Amino acid sequence: MHVIDPDCTGEGFSVAWNAGAELTLPLYADLPGMPEDERRAIFGLMVGHEGRTRVPIYENYSQWGFDPHKDLLPVPIHPTDRHKTPAWLFYKPPERYRGPAMLGGGLMYDWDLKTNLEGLYVAGMNGFCGIDHSQAAATGRYAGRRAADYALREAPAPSIHRDQVEREKAKVYGPVERDDGMGWKEVHAGVAHVMQEFCGTEKHENTL
Repeated sequence: MHVIDPDCTGEGFSVAWNAGAELTLPLYADLPGMPEDERRAIFGLMVGHEGRTRVPIYENYSQWGFDPHKDLLPVPIHPTDRHKTPAWLFYKPPERYRGPAMLGGGLMYDWDLKTNLEGLYVAGMNGFCGIDHSQAAATGRYAGRRAADYALREAPAPSIHRDQVEREKAKVYGPVERDDGMGWKEVHAGVAHVMQEFCGTEKHENTL
């Protein structure tokens, strides 16, 4: 799996994994099996001080009970020679542009972009070796057509689990129902501030 943009939080991988979808190259760091100094260097230093991982991984995982002495750490892993691939954003891409050596893993799918889960199709960067706008646009349209065709012709009658629906609704509507000063406006303001810092743009006072 890969992280190429700070907007990509990995929620697609998490949802698919929890549902039982098949992924490839989802490698993990065996923190409990590492020497103490290496474990501290990875979780306490690298994860704890890197801009994209300090809050969403180090702080949140710690708050939620993650223990590097006992738990494995899921990390986006590339092959060992990935560092040899140059940046190419402003000129033609290197040879073997799309492949595991360039992009890492993701959700497995067939020629219809269908995963191993009945009715689940994949598009964009969530798919194995997915990258950039062309991938998202092309696979999005294709997966949408295939999913629609499946829904019309092959899908069995849906079985709705009301308790699951209510749990998902609670998560979706959670930000707008909070009364602790962290509603959706504050979330958007926070995201804007983070992106200003990341992009090095001039700071402006957020007006809510």
